Amino acid sequence: MKIILWGIGMLLSVVSFSQTISAARSAAIGSTVTVTGIVLNGAELGPIRYIQDATGGIAAYSSSMLTNILRGDSVTVSGVTKQYNNLMEIDPVSSAVKHTSGNALPTPAALPTATLYSEAFESQLVRLTNVTFSATGTFTGNANYNVIANGSPAIVRVGTSTNLVGTPIPSSIVTLTGIMSQFSSSNPSTGYQMLLRDLNDITFGGGPIFTTDLIQRNIAPTSFDIFFKTQRNGNTLVYYGTTPAMGQLASSSTLDTNHLVTLSGLTPGTVYYVRGASVDAQGDTSWSSKKPFVTASTSSGKILAYFNQPVDASVAWANNPAAYLNRSVDDTLISYINRAKRSIDISIYNWNNTNTSDIAAAVNAAHNRGVRVRVVIDGSTANVSVNSLNSAIQVVRRNTTQGIMHNKFVVFDVDSPQLAAVWTGSTNWTEQQMNLDCNNVVVFEDQSLARAFTLEFEELLTGTFGPNKTDNTPKNFNLNGTLVELFFSPSDDAENRIREEIRTADSDIEVAVMQMTRTSLSGEMIARFNAGAFVAEVVDDTSQSASAPFLALKNASPIMAPRILKWAGNGIMHHKFMIVDQNKPNLDAIVLTGSHNWSSNANFNNDENTVVIHDPKIANQFFQHWLYMYKLSGGTQFITKTNDLNVSKSLVYPNPAQGEITLEWGNAQELCKVTISDLSGKVVFEKAIRGQEKVSLPSTGIYFVRFSDGNKSEVKKVLIQK
Repeated sequence: MKIILWGIGMLLSVVSFSQTISAARSAAIGSTVTVTGIVLNGAELGPIRYIQDATGGIAAYSSSMLTNILRGDSVTVSGVTKQYNNLMEIDPVSSAVKHTSGNALPTPAALPTATLYSEAFESQLVRLTNVTFSATGTFTGNANYNVIANGSPAIVRVGTSTNLVGTPIPSSIVTLTGIMSQFSSSNPSTGYQMLLRDLNDITFGGGPIFTTDLIQRNIAPTSFDIFFKTQRNGNTLVYYGTTPAMGQLASSSTLDTNHLVTLSGLTPGTVYYVRGASVDAQGDTSWSSKKPFVTASTSSGKILAYFNQPVDASVAWANNPAAYLNRSVDDTLISYINRAKRSIDISIYNWNNTNTSDIAAAVNAAHNRGVRVRVVIDGSTANVSVNSLNSAIQVVRRNTTQGIMHNKFVVFDVDSPQLAAVWTGSTNWTEQQMNLDCNNVVVFEDQSLARAFTLEFEELLTGTFGPNKTDNTPKNFNLNGTLVELFFSPSDDAENRIREEIRTADSDIEVAVMQMTRTSLSGEMIARFNAGAFVAEVVDDTSQSASAPFLALKNASPIMAPRILKWAGNGIMHHKFMIVDQNKPNLDAIVLTGSHNWSSNANFNNDENTVVIHDPKIANQFFQHWLYMYKLSGGTQFITKTNDLNVSKSLVYPNPAQGEITLEWGNAQELCKVTISDLSGKVVFEKAIRGQEKVSLPSTGIYFVRFSDGNKSEVKKVLIQK
């Protein structure tokens, strides 16, 4: 045996002679083995550690014993071998002894792709050259990416805990270094995938190199800004146009790592395709991915929220009652169908039962008066009412075994700024869903948003569903000064977007979801509770209410436990919404809603939509309905104080403004810090003021003005127009 000096106290550990990793891999599954090697990764891949010596590699898995084992450590690990989805692991680990740290990693194997993606290189460091990614946009967590390496297809995986999440997917040829792993539940010869550990695993060639994706700022009817960053100095080139071919160019010759151009002379309510480039002093070029953006429309931008079950008016702001449609959701929908002049695009999961016959009759009447009607439905539901439609109406069904077409949206008159509208929310078109189950509907009277929903609809219309869809829609919209975000599943990684919205909570989070099976979301909610936010939830009792996320929230704290409730009313609590900071409207109160349950299928397989509305009045309306459900389910702890927007020490006017605004703090004797930032978070003004201060803002768009006196903060939103 050998003696190892270990720890600050120079403790002595006795470690048995280890065998080679190759010998350990050759032993029968279930054997006790001891191996020594260099660790290839740390916590960026979770509780697993990959270890390599001169003969091979092997994984070790332990949620406790490997926590302090990091990349570059020399370790001896003992335990029992097993196969997990055909990946050989040491699990359980009985001992793990660190010898030294900071060791050089093994040289990555750089061989043909077919050779590397095999059992012979499992758990070893490998390298792919001349790699191009098929996907565009930004990396998301727990996602696989198809690449071509030296002409051969391969799969690369990005984990949630890596710093790759949210960074641009390379659009140029790169070299990748990572760990060869495997995930195949049935076939031991398949499922190999390279695990990327961090940004350093991607090596670019020359050029400035993009470190952010394209960011849209200052959305106006005839202009918006495009911003991006690069690692090295370069000029700024932005190609754009109303088709993917683009054809127009805006540029700046200044060499910089921060790049900003304004695209002007644009058409309101129109989608523009944009791609950025930057050329350095040596003539090397880096490219961004191509992204769709949209201008603000000239529509009213009105947002209407409806609920089919009662509301608690005791928390309503003055002149802001929530709309309770008592057995009249179908009548409201029919009124929108009856007013349609040009087009109706329907994407609905379930259209069934007696009360929907009138909806079908209204759709047929619209078709008969010359309105173009198109329908996408799910093939796993009966959709009996669809059989009542005129046979000339185009109907497409999703008939796939993995995932469902779960949307509930309608786009009306997309080509008319005055009539364009989107109907969305959680409500299916059945008698029970419209009249008994708790549901919401949100209507946006806005052409820009209708354009984005139409892009998604027309992709579905081609028979492209679920994971086969592309990320091809704009994400940010300016509805007459109100920011709205839109995400489709699974192409837009909606779960990560939900996590990001949870992280914005400063005051409170109120959730109402039918299904919640994702621990990543409950974990974020617990983190906000630990940071001081009020967190409460109602989930449907028939849908995973005893799941791990629900229990995690229940058990996180005796304080939070009585706020995490199962629905106790009639029917199904079918909502999928979250309210953030409704009690502090000046902190950018939001509502997140749509068809997306907080489940794996919703995020990875189904066709879903999620909208995020940055409007404190809409947040208050949703809170009125949420509180009704919460109280009915036994909730007694809730935030009773709601702040009317007029109760404030700060003023920003005029709003909208033409460029110059006046900041006013109620106490002229009290110093107040004011910070103004744009939609991307860039600070454009910061100063301590007393009384009044006039400020000229640099360009059109939405800005957030934060007043802080050291005790409290207030945030106000202002729209700058031309």
